[in-house]
Amino acid sequence: MHLSLRPFILAATVAAGSLLASCRPDADPAPLSPGAISGIVTAQDETGRLESAAGITVSLKGIPTSLTATTDATGKFEFRNLPLGTYDATFTRGDLGTSLASAIVLDAQRPTAERTVQMGKPATTSITSFTLTGPTPLPNSIPYTLQVAYNPALYPNGFSYMMYISNKANVSNTDHIVASYASAASGTNRTQLWISIGGLKGRGFVSGSTVYVVAYGAPVFHTTYPGITDGSNGITSAIISNLNPVRSPVLSFIMP
Repeated sequence: MHLSLRPFILAATVAAGSLLASCRPDADPAPLSPGAISGIVTAQDETGRLESAAGITVSLKGIPTSLTATTDATGKFEFRNLPLGTYDATFTRGDLGTSLASAIVLDAQRPTAERTVQMGKPATTSITSFTLTGPTPLPNSIPYTLQVAYNPALYPNGFSYMMYISNKANVSNTDHIVASYASAASGTNRTQLWISIGGLKGRGFVSGSTVYVVAYGAPVFHTTYPGITDGSNGITSAIISNLNPVRSPVLSFIMP
């Protein structure tokens, strides 16, 4: 009797082929993500003199990505193979004020982005006294007296400070409605000036409302990043990142 082995041989061949196929690694690995964010960071001391920008930590957050990188000797950093989306980057080093680069958008039309970031050493000028008192006020104004401790060798022309005003008790350099820069002549650590009521009304403060004020010691050269956008005019103000981190107490008054 003659038996045909063809069906058996065919079946065995198919089975072996299936086994080999199941053991092979994927022939087509997943493609790399197309996005990339890079840039350069510069650093300076509080008088504006450039310093090394090496060793700055860059923390990148998106959905679902969370990564860190460190600037090289020239201040450069880079993130590659990022999924498309929106990212926020935070720049930190122990001796420098923190800086931010927010809402970095990577999409099909613009899959890569570059940022230039400034960082600076915080001001050593510190507020030692801040009161809403002073000489006879100008018409339609609130007087204040401010006193600081500062280094005349670093600031031979006098000290500087920033004052921030808001309708919220948590007013700060990153959350405010009005920002005002001022300086005082050399030879003194005290200044007396006024807050304009007319100016506050022009920014939306109304009579009978509570106004909150805070002050920070400031360097001669500011390092900044984009911050608050004014809803009334669409203007984005700059956040100063190298103020003295120790601020004055928050003061308040009732709008006349």
